[in-house]
Amino acid sequence: GVENGAPKMDAFAAFSLSNVPPTLLDSCTNLVKDTKETFFLPYPFSPRTDMEQLAASVFEFHTRHLGSIPPNSGAEFWCQVKPPSAPKSVDLHYDKDEHLSEAFALGSFPLLSTVTYLTGGNVGTVIFEHAYREDEAAPIPECRVSYPEVGKHIVFDGELLHCAPDEPEFKEFWGRGNDEETRVTFLVNVWVGGRPAVEELSEEERRGGEE
Repeated sequence: GVENGAPKMDAFAAFSLSNVPPTLLDSCTNLVKDTKETFFLPYPFSPRTDMEQLAASVFEFHTRHLGSIPPNSGAEFWCQVKPPSAPKSVDLHYDKDEHLSEAFALGSFPLLSTVTYLTGGNVGTVIFEHAYREDEAAPIPECRVSYPEVGKHIVFDGELLHCAPDEPEFKEFWGRGNDEETRVTFLVNVWVGGRPAVEELSEEERRGGEE
């Protein structure tokens, strides 16, 4: 379907949380007070926090069709919390192993990238049909737009360019939602047969996230 002149990402909406527990919002808010890093939950999973449980559930949902899960697989996860007083934009980027990219200028990518909206707000996600390995000057034939809804979960190829634009020219485009609402998203990258160079949650971070 088309909404506000752009294709809506209905085909990418994998599922929706029936409810978002307040404890999960609290966990995300507490975590980002201390760090903006991403974390890795290795497969097979032993989740000990609500964030780890959701990351494990996302991974298992999207890999349920695989016969077996190879070593070095798992879920990379992090939170973004954008209060009304702060810019809500997320710049154009590719999800990748940032440490490998910075150290050796090499690209290693998740199988899938996912976004789960824990609040609504009025800043969605734009995914472009352009992969990291494609020519930067090549025309981009299509983009998909996801409007934020509480509990909505979307998934897309882990090599695709994407962003969450909140520049003034996009205000009318988004056209709905509460601009005074904190934007909270839970991001999970699904890695199969390879993992990024990121750490697991520490015991202190687990305790802090659950406060």
